Amino acid sequence: MEDDIREALRYLKEQQKVLGRPGFGYDIRRRKLIPNTREQAVIEQVLAWRQAGLSYRDIAVMLNANGEPTKRGGVWQPKTVQKIVRRVSA
Repeated sequence: MEDDIREALRYLKEQQKVLGRPGFGYDIRRRKLIPNTREQAVIEQVLAWRQAGLSYRDIAVMLNANGEPTKRGGVWQPKTVQKIVRRVSA
């Protein structure tokens, strides 16, 4: 049964269809993931800061200071930044 679920989820991913909320950097239109241009630019900036040696905490502080909202309009936390960097780098 678990294999069936994994296979179904893999198929949905291949078709760029999603269940649930999209991650930062993407929106859902017609049950498909599409890049969110503004959020993709934020991700590029986060990766550049990380490449420059800034910590996840420093990046979260800078995003908050710049007034950049999270996907749900909240405050950036170091763990949120870390998750985005790991997801993009995977």
